[in-house]
Amino acid sequence: MKFPTPHLDKLTATLLNEKLPHDDRPLVEKTLQNYHIWISSLESIELQYRDQPQKLLH
Repeated sequence: MKFPTPHLDKLTATLLNEKLPHDDRPLVEKTLQNYHIWISSLESIELQYRDQPQKLLH
C-alpha cells in the first residue's frame, strides 16, 4: 500500500533550500533516513492488522 508523502515532500524541499543552515543539513538528512525507515515499517504491516491499531501496539 502506498501512503501519501507530504512529510517527504517537505523534508526534501528543506534539504534543497539554499537558506538551510550548514549545521542543520545533517539533521535533515538523518530525519530523511528515519522517515524512509518509518514508511518501510508502515508498508510492511500486514493488511489484516491495519484496521486494528491496538494490535499494532503490542
